[in-house]
Amino acid sequence: MPTGTPRTEPNAAAEPITIFVDLACGNFGRERPLIIQLAAIAVDRDLHEVDQFEALLRFNERFASRRLLTRRRYDRDRWQAEARDKRDVALAFRRFLRRHATHAVAHEGRVFQVARLAAHNGAEFDGPVLRTWYERMGLSLPASRRVLCTLQLAEWFVLISRQHSPPADVKLATLCQYFGIPLTDHHTALANVRATLELFRVLSRELRGQAADAAA
Repeated sequence: MPTGTPRTEPNAAAEPITIFVDLACGNFGRERPLIIQLAAIAVDRDLHEVDQFEALLRFNERFASRRLLTRRRYDRDRWQAEARDKRDVALAFRRFLRRHATHAVAHEGRVFQVARLAAHNGAEFDGPVLRTWYERMGLSLPASRRVLCTLQLAEWFVLISRQHSPPADVKLATLCQYFGIPLTDHHTALANVRATLELFRVLSRELRGQAADAAA
């Protein structure tokens, strides 16, 4: 069942907002995700940034993968100074989502406002992991289950464009290098969100350009 804000009539005047999100996990388990970092950027129809969210989460290092912590640039001193309880972060992020819930979904004759999410590999990773995380805490997630995925968009781009020298794969770092997108502090959540957003901008321009050429 949708868990967004119910409304009594369509709100066509609402500015469509999309929220790009990235999770940094300290383990490999999707059934019991150990989220250590969460970041998001909300953009308007023209992909201009309107808001952002970033949080470090407290966690027990005994349940984390040392290799993943190194990859995620875990700094114990920074986490001790800045990290927050996971439930506090979940509630704060839920408020962030509700603030930008402009996507309408219908359920049993009622229309709900929920957030529209986007992520790199969002359909298979970020979306399912977020839902599992909230469910395990007994909290609702006011976001559409359909997560827009830049990884899938990149796969369509490779298929449609038929580039003579396509990217070696559709990993975020590979695509950023291929399109000349700056990616600093890779594997930190906010840096990945910014790179994903810029990748979406680039892919959108490329696909629109190809559509215009085909129509000419």
